[in-house]
Amino acid sequence: MVISGQDDKVQVKNVVLTDSNIKELSIDGRRIKLAYPGIYADGWQIVNGTNVCCGKYENVRIGAVMSQGPGESDIIFYNGIPTKNMPQSGSVSYKGDSIISGADINDEDYVSGKSNFTVNFDSKKLSGSITANSMSAINVNADISGNSFKGTAKSSQFTSEGKVEGKFYGNNAAELGGLAKGNDNSWGAAFAGKKQ
Repeated sequence: MVISGQDDKVQVKNVVLTDSNIKELSIDGRRIKLAYPGIYADGWQIVNGTNVCCGKYENVRIGAVMSQGPGESDIIFYNGIPTKNMPQSGSVSYKGDSIISGADINDEDYVSGKSNFTVNFDSKKLSGSITANSMSAINVNADISGNSFKGTAKSSQFTSEGKVEGKFYGNNAAELGGLAKGNDNSWGAAFAGKKQ
């Protein structure tokens, strides 16, 4: 998701990432490093305006990149190594991290938080929440198709409901990652989680 503008005059466009590189992104001709030799962060790593989470995930990365000048846009992203062998049954919990941006977030560009999901592979349903300390939860409900999911995202924090999309990553859906955004483009969030 590429974000341009400020405060409540935000424009959002989705950009499909065409590779599964968790060390570098290429968006609209802009190369963004997500990993640096000799630097490991189990939690959030912040280098040159790029917030990346987290070394504890083997197959997915999420984060936000602040614009570095006029004509550049902020970016919220998720990317990873997609699952090839999806589970066909069972119910599993995923816990992880999130980063949220929105016009209604107390003058902060981004707020980091947590994510909690329950996935039922029998019924092909995902439900859960994206949270940050100072905010009402963003509640997520989605349908699973193959290694992807799509659905709705709602929070009393924001006036607009939204959509959620994401994928399962790693062997046997070990991790998940995704993006939620308001239908009016006033907020967005990226999230990741690890199977518990």
